Amino acid sequence: KPHSCPHCNKLFKQPSHLQTHLLTHEGTRPHKCEVCSKAFTQTSHLKRHMLLHSDIKPYSCRFCGRGFAYPSELKAHEVKHEHGRCHVCVECGLDFSTLTQLKRH
Repeated sequence: KPHSCPHCNKLFKQPSHLQTHLLTHEGTRPHKCEVCSKAFTQTSHLKRHMLLHSDIKPYSCRFCGRGFAYPSELKAHEVKHEHGRCHVCVECGLDFSTLTQLKRH
């Protein structure tokens, strides 16, 4: 039998998943990043976040080779290339929508 959240009616198969979900409504985030202090409801979310602070960038852009921690970041970046809106700084790897922004940088 599914377990329903009393706040938003979202359904969960496992009671433990409902308990974790309830933390989002309570504002409780017990897993805190020691680098930037951002907090999370789940350990797995903190571990995924920690990739941002590491040199591990397993997802590489097929156009310019820039690495990303998350596939969603890579996808958003590659869309810029596909639409001709990606101007990448060769020194730091930041990308800009326009050549003017890159030059200003």
